Amino acid sequence: ASDSMFSDLLVIGKSIFTRKYSDKSSIEILESTLSKARCPILLLPNESPSFKNIVILFDGSQRSFDAIKLFVYLSADQLKKNKVILFTIVNEHTVVSEKNVCDYLKVHQPFFSVNRIYPDNYYNELLSGLSDLDEFLLVTGVSRQENIEDVISNRENSFYLKGNRSVFML
Repeated sequence: ASDSMFSDLLVIGKSIFTRKYSDKSSIEILESTLSKARCPILLLPNESPSFKNIVILFDGSQRSFDAIKLFVYLSADQLKKNKVILFTIVNEHTVVSEKNVCDYLKVHQPFFSVNRIYPDNYYNELLSGLSDLDEFLLVTGVSRQENIEDVISNRENSFYLKGNRSVFML
């Protein structure tokens, strides 16, 4: 995991989480690797991944903005090819910085929607917004550890492991 700081991206097929006969030590090693990775992580379906929607979660933090910038650096073409939806968690930081993020995204995709969600219930509101989308890639620098714990400990029911859903985490 310490070598990952020299990597652009760690790509993992989602089927590794859903195998029926995964042994406990393999899952523990995977969880440790994901938790300690110092580069972005991309969870993809094993079938050929395709996206209709790029969903970006922004909470006003530098890490959140860094995730957006890294994704754009690595995959700007995906922004041009897909519908882009920005979910902003409303707080004192996003009130100031949301315009900067929108200006940054407009350079790569002039048309996108912005949804504002509130911090006290942001995760449920986000999942509700995502549940209507068939194929998406979630770009997030928010709650990386929570997302990792969800796919590790909730493997059979994880929202992100179902269907053609992918996650880019910083």
